Amino acid sequence: MQIRIKLKIFIFFYLLINLLLLSKSSLNLINNKKSISESMVLSLTNLDQFPKENNIEHILSITGKASDTADTDIIKIGIKVETLDRSLLNSYRKNTNSSNYITKVFKKLKIPLNNLTTKEYNMVKSTRSVYNATNNMNTEIFEGYRIINEIEITLIDINKTGKLIEEAMKLDHVLISKINFEYSKKLNKEISKRLLQQAAIDASERAKTTAKALDLNIKDVKSINEQGSIYEERRTISILTEAPIYHGATNITGPVIYSERYSLSVNLAVNFIISKKNNSNKYEV
Repeated sequence: MQIRIKLKIFIFFYLLINLLLLSKSSLNLINNKKSISESMVLSLTNLDQFPKENNIEHILSITGKASDTADTDIIKIGIKVETLDRSLLNSYRKNTNSSNYITKVFKKLKIPLNNLTTKEYNMVKSTRSVYNATNNMNTEIFEGYRIINEIEITLIDINKTGKLIEEAMKLDHVLISKINFEYSKKLNKEISKRLLQQAAIDASERAKTTAKALDLNIKDVKSINEQGSIYEERRTISILTEAPIYHGATNITGPVIYSERYSLSVNLAVNFIISKKNNSNKYEV
């Protein structure tokens, strides 16, 4: 009798334990299904965050162009005062006197002092090499003391160039070392600004024409890249006055100076963001 009671008790607890285990497994299964469902919902939600094909940025690349020609508006002239004498003091005096004369010319022509720049001033012993056939060697012969004073003048009034050269030619040891034609900063800024504006307008008009032909909308500008170039053209002008230069008893006609005229161009590469017009199936952009 006791054995049966114990057996029944054992069977009861055995079934109860199995029932509890089964309930726990069912609960875990339900939770897992819930997690899977939430993950699927989250994944579907994240799909909306990826760019759709219709949201891809489409670009229309256009190059606007502008060009112009312009004459240089300033001249830079190099005047070199160079003296040579076996006496350093004499060479220095000659150079100083000639330099002072050139300074008076600047004042006479009303050239501002801030338009003058000393590019070089030095004193050196000058020698020349002479070949000696007796010993088959070169011998250095002392010539004297060479003093050089080189001044650069910036002329905005080009008409003064001829008179300046005429006055410089009156002294034996005054040389014209260079004549350069350049753009002033002011003119360069004006030309660059004008060409950029013209190139931008040209790019805009080209883009509008292209977009209209393709039935597209221009939404925005993505990027702009500027490219410029300068092409040199030659033109001939005489910058000397009509009066000839009198150097001693010699009548010297004035030289013809060649100045530059530049052809400048600017290319403006612009990338426009475009889109297809609503209800338009003319083009698949």
